[in-house]
Amino acid sequence: MQRACKHCGQQLTVHDLAKSKTVSMETDRKESGLKGFRFRCYNCPQCGYEDLFVDVLHLHGEDLAGYERRREQLDGAVRDVHEPMVEVSLVEGPCRETGGGFHSN
Repeated sequence: MQRACKHCGQQLTVHDLAKSKTVSMETDRKESGLKGFRFRCYNCPQCGYEDLFVDVLHLHGEDLAGYERRREQLDGAVRDVHEPMVEVSLVEGPCRETGGGFHSN
């Protein structure tokens, strides 16, 4: 997945991934039992900003309305993040189980 710095537009590469921070956030998320999203943190080599991407994943059996409700809740939480030199973005991701989109119920 192509990602760009939300502050300066620089294309981010695998080399820009903040591996230890990403692993730490993912470990905390999993230990808390939270599902349906994942964290990816990058350090922009051009402007020095930290870009935190929250990939919102489609859950198996989840319909569009359920996904949208969950995404809105996450969006509200993301808007409350006010860290200096940190940009946070929600990104739509595939269904974890199948790699596809929504499932009809």
